[in-house]
Amino acid sequence: MTRSVPTAALAGLAVLAAALPLRTLFDGPGWFHHVVLAVAVVVVTGVLMRLLTRSALVLLLGQMLALGLTLALDFARATLVLLLPTPETARAAVALMEQSRETITGSAAPAPMNDGVAFSLALVIGMVAITADLAAATGDAPVAAGIPIGAVFAVSAANSTDPLHWAFFVLPAALWMTMVVAHSRAGVMRWVTMLAGRSGEDHEERVRRDHTRQGVGLAAMALALALFVPGVIPHLSPYAFGEGLRSGREGPAPGRGEISLSSEIDLRRSLEDPDPAPVIRYETDDPTPPPLRVGVAEDFANGRASIPQEATSSVPPGDLAALGVETSQEESWTTRFVENLVLAPQLPSPFATVAVRGDVESWTLDQNGVARAQSAGRTYEVDYVEPLDDTEAVLGLIGDGGPSPTTGEVDPQIADELRAVLDTIVDPGSSDLEAAQAIQSYLRGDEFSYDLDLQPGLPGEHPVSRFLRTKQGYCQQFAATMVHLAQAHGIPARFVVGFLPGTSDVDGGRVVRAADAHAWPELYFPGVGWLRFEPTPGGRAANVPGYSIQRAEVESSSTSTTSSTSSPSTEESDPDAAAQTSDERTGVAWARPLLVVLGIAVLLGVLPLTALVLRERSRRREVDPAERVEREWARLLTELADLGVEAPVGATPRQSGRHLMGHPGVSSANAERMGAIVGAVERARYAPPGAPVADIGHDVDRVVQRVRRGRSRSRRVQAALAPTSARAWWRELPGRGTSALARGAATARSAAGGRRRTRSR
Repeated sequence: MTRSVPTAALAGLAVLAAALPLRTLFDGPGWFHHVVLAVAVVVVTGVLMRLLTRSALVLLLGQMLALGLTLALDFARATLVLLLPTPETARAAVALMEQSRETITGSAAPAPMNDGVAFSLALVIGMVAITADLAAATGDAPVAAGIPIGAVFAVSAANSTDPLHWAFFVLPAALWMTMVVAHSRAGVMRWVTMLAGRSGEDHEERVRRDHTRQGVGLAAMALALALFVPGVIPHLSPYAFGEGLRSGREGPAPGRGEISLSSEIDLRRSLEDPDPAPVIRYETDDPTPPPLRVGVAEDFANGRASIPQEATSSVPPGDLAALGVETSQEESWTTRFVENLVLAPQLPSPFATVAVRGDVESWTLDQNGVARAQSAGRTYEVDYVEPLDDTEAVLGLIGDGGPSPTTGEVDPQIADELRAVLDTIVDPGSSDLEAAQAIQSYLRGDEFSYDLDLQPGLPGEHPVSRFLRTKQGYCQQFAATMVHLAQAHGIPARFVVGFLPGTSDVDGGRVVRAADAHAWPELYFPGVGWLRFEPTPGGRAANVPGYSIQRAEVESSSTSTTSSTSSPSTEESDPDAAAQTSDERTGVAWARPLLVVLGIAVLLGVLPLTALVLRERSRRREVDPAERVEREWARLLTELADLGVEAPVGATPRQSGRHLMGHPGVSSANAERMGAIVGAVERARYAPPGAPVADIGHDVDRVVQRVRRGRSRSRRVQAALAPTSARAWWRELPGRGTSALARGAATARSAAGGRRRTRSR
C-alpha cells in the first residue's frame, strides 16, 4: 500500500479538473472555492492518516469525518458548539440539500447558484475525491480512480445543452494518465533493480527513460484518438445505451426511453430535446384535439411552480361540476393511446376525462381534474368532454354559477408591479373575461418574443419581474406570468403542464414528441368553469380559443383587411379614358382566372358528382330488403376505405365488424350501431327467405360521419374529391364502352343474317 504524496495530489487535481465543466450547468462561479476546500481536506487527511494506519476502512471513515466537519464549518458554522456538530447542524444540512434539489430539478441549465447548490456540489465532489484517493493512493490502483473521475465529467457532458470545449476533457484525462504513468514507472523500477545491467551502462536510467517515453507517447496517442474519433464517426442517439440496457418489458421504438415531466416545473430541457422518437402516439375521433394534461401546479415559490406528487383529494369520474366544467358539449370524444412512454402516476389525457379503459391500474382524477394511475401500460383509451369553447355561449353563461374556487395568493414581492401592469392593459370597468383577454393579448403582443435562452436576472429579482423586464421566454414564463396577472386581478387561475396535441401521422393518428412539452394557464369563470388560455405566441403553442380573443382584435383585423383590399387609386387621368381602360383591364383580369377556377371546379367535381349519381341511382332501384342491406354494407366498407379504415380482404361480416370496431371513432362510440349492422348483414345472407331484415342505412350514415370527423383534414378532402365508387366507375368505362359496341355489332350481324335468310327464301 503506497504512501505516495504525488499520487494523492494528482488524484485530487484530476477530480477538480473533471468538476470544472460543471460551471456550464450553473449560473455563477460561487461554488468552486467550496469544492477546492473539500477536495484539499480529503487529500491532506488521506496523506496524514496513511502515515498512521494501513486500514482502508479507518482511512475512509477519517476522510468522511474530515469532509463533514469542513462542510459544517463552511456552511453552518453558527450551528456548531466547540466545533462539534449539533442536531441543528443536521437540520441545516437537510435544508441545504432540499434547496439544492428544488433548484436543480426546477431550473434548466444554467441553474441559479445558491448555498444549497454549493453545499451539494462540495459534498458530492468531496465524496468522489475520497473514492479516487482510496483507489489511487490507498489501494495502489490509480487506473481504477479513472471511474469516479470520469463519472464527474460525464455529469457535465450529459446535461450540458452545448458541446463541451475539448480542454475540459484533456485536462482531467492528462492528470489521470500522468498518475497512471507515474505509478507504473515506480513499479517497473522496483522490478528493474533486481536485474543485472551491462558493464559501464546506467541500466536503471535507461529503463526509466524508455518507460517514460513510451508511457507519455501512449497517453498522448490516447488523448488524440479520444478527440479525433468522435469527430469522424456517426454519433449514436443519446438514448442508445440506455435503451440497450432496458429490461423487464418490451421497449418502445429505438431512441426513446420512458419519461416523465418533472414535478418542479422547468420545460426547457424537453423543449430542446432533439430526439424525434415519439413519446406518445394516439388516435382520436376529435377533429381538433386539445392539449394533453399531465399536471396542475398548486404552489408558486420564487417564481417556480411545483406539481404535487400525490393527489390531496379526488373527484368521481364523470362529475363535471366537481371538475369545474359546469357547461360542456353534449358529445364526448374518444382518444386511444397506442403508445405512451410517460411514467405513472402521470397519465396524459385531455380535459375533462370521464372514463379510462385499457392497461391502466387504479386510475383516479385528482382535485384539478388530472388523471393519475398507480401504473399504466403503453395502451389505453380515454373518453372526455371538452369544456365549452363557443364564444357566444361563454359570454352568455359567465356569471351564472356559484362561488369561485380559491387559488394561491399573489407574491407580495411583485404585487405592486403586477397591479401597475394591469392598470396599463386592462380598461376600467372591464369584466373578468375582458381582463383575461387583455392579459393574453398583452403577452402575445409584439413586445414579447419566444426564446429558450433567458437573459440573466438581476440580484434578488423575481422570475416574473425578469420576464416582464426582458420580455423574452418560453411557454413556462408566459403561462406563469398570466397566472400571476390573473390572480392579481382577482381571477382564479392555475398553471397546467402537459403536451401539445402533436402532429398528424401518415396513418391518420397523431405523434407527440418530447419537444411538444407545453405549459398554459387555466382561468375560472363562474357559470362556465375552467377555461384554457394561450398566452405563448408563435408555433410552439396550442390553438388559441375563440373566447380568449378580444373582440376589438377581431374587428380591427376584419377592418384592416377590408380597407386594404378596397383602397382607391390615386392616379389622375381622363375620366372616360380611365373608365374604358378599367373596363378593358377588368375584362382581361377576371375572365382568365374565372375560366381557370371554373375548369378546376369542374375537374374536382367530376368524381364527387359521379359518386352522388351512382348512389342516387342505386337507391331508386327497386330491391328487396336483403339486397338493400348488402348495398348499404358495401357502401359502409367503401366509404370507410376512402377514409383510410379498411376491412380485411375476404373477411366475413363479423370479422370485418370486429376489425372496424378496433378503430377510434368506431369502437366505443358506435359499437352498438356496428353490432346492429353486422347482425343485419348476417340475417340477410343466412336467414330463411322472407325473414324480416332491418334497414341499416341510418346506422351506416352515423358510423361514417363519426369516423369522418376523427380523420385528418387531408384525408377527408381526399375522400370527398376522389371516392372509390366514382374512380371504379370511370376506370371501367372503356370496358363498358367496348362491351356495348361488341353487343351492338353482334346484334347488327344477327339482324343482317336474318335479312339474308329472308331474301334467300
